[in-house]
Amino acid sequence: MKQLFTLLITLLVITSFAQTPGTLKWSYDSGDEIFGCPAIGADGTIYVGSRNNTMYAFNNDGTMKWEFETGGTILSSPAIADDGTIYFGSYDFNFYALNPDGTLKWTFPMLMFTESSPAIAKDGTIYIASGNSMLYAINPNGSKKWQFEVDFNCYSTPAIASDGTIYICSGKFLGKFYAINSDGTKKWELKIGGSESSPAIGSDGTIYVGSNDDNLYAIKRDGSVKWKFKTPGYVMGSPVIDADETIYITSYKGEFFAVNPDGTEKWQYKTSSEIIRNGTAAIGSDGTIYLAAADAELWYVRKLYAFNPDGTMKWEYTTSELVLNTPPAIGSDGTVYVGTYGGYLVAVYSDSKGLANSSWPKFRMNNENTAYSTVETTSVNELRTGFSKGNLQLSNFPNPFIQSTSIQFTLPKSDFVNIKIYNVLGEQLAELLNSQMSAGKHTVQFDASGLNNSNTSNFFICKIEAVGSIETQTMIQHKP
Repeated sequence: MKQLFTLLITLLVITSFAQTPGTLKWSYDSGDEIFGCPAIGADGTIYVGSRNNTMYAFNNDGTMKWEFETGGTILSSPAIADDGTIYFGSYDFNFYALNPDGTLKWTFPMLMFTESSPAIAKDGTIYIASGNSMLYAINPNGSKKWQFEVDFNCYSTPAIASDGTIYICSGKFLGKFYAINSDGTKKWELKIGGSESSPAIGSDGTIYVGSNDDNLYAIKRDGSVKWKFKTPGYVMGSPVIDADETIYITSYKGEFFAVNPDGTEKWQYKTSSEIIRNGTAAIGSDGTIYLAAADAELWYVRKLYAFNPDGTMKWEYTTSELVLNTPPAIGSDGTVYVGTYGGYLVAVYSDSKGLANSSWPKFRMNNENTAYSTVETTSVNELRTGFSKGNLQLSNFPNPFIQSTSIQFTLPKSDFVNIKIYNVLGEQLAELLNSQMSAGKHTVQFDASGLNNSNTSNFFICKIEAVGSIETQTMIQHKP
């Protein structure tokens, strides 16, 4: 009995130590450089490509699920569609779509090598930039929708706003930043200097992007510059944004900056070496900021840092010989995944259970790497003013309500009806209806149980659009 008790205590100690944040969980050696940020599927599968021409799928315990070999080096980060399709580019001049089981779905000819990573729009359209100066829009069946000329060697990954606008840097040479409509026409362009950074979109619609002119740009939706934040060196990494709208960015000279939403510096941390494209942070659900950076006066990166939101160090994971080469990705179980120059995929324990609840908490926004923003950038004032009521009627009962309420509306004639729910910040929380409806009275249910927080009351705004009119209704949830 004593020996059994000793064994149990020993196992408990070993398990506790193994799960300490900042310690290695597992690693896998692919045999060649891992360049692209890992993607994590809804079932926890980790997808990552290697210079050895192979796309890998791993279970979260480090066992391999499958591998798919292409005809060229993979530097592109994979993106995962709603149906589980995995998209990525290759140096064999092809863009690949794989089924969730690792079999080939289709390929699209890119006419040149691809280092950019794909973005996936709400309607399933895939956007990917090629080395032949083109941004391609590809349908989910693999056919070409349109193409838009950007710049040779475009490394930037597109970011897609909730209204469908595509934002992308032209590349190193033209020095332009584009806003492109979903039909492939140019909305506007802005000269910002050559850039390899990928844009991020804030909750108010502001677009953030780094430039080789040493600036972080905050750009309004109309294409005008809101502010510029000067760094000591050009910005190759991509911005990320936390829950209080703080923007995190790195400089080639080795600085890691936290920037306030008004463009002023919040804090900075100086590393010991240059920070290149792998210098893109990820923000955990508890607010921890993860960054791969250097600990020596050499270009290679050997540390994974975990920072508190105030800039103090939480912990650091140091490798003895593995050069960290990609932005981190955070699993829902608290594992942080980073690829290395030597070809290892490294899994490190953390105490963040998933990503932060913010508009853009990591490179390409979410663990699926879709780069599609779901934040609807509508202000409360825009919701409540300037509407023609006509004969459209809207109400809800009960109001206040505890968990759910019935939303009633009356149509004077048959029409297409859209009903959305917003919070007091103007952020869309739900879409309750988006379909053709007959004339007369109708009812839809709104259940707020999944939107609860610690407050005793929640305020929601219901907006209905139909028959050329828009109506809004304020709804109050009282919790017992």
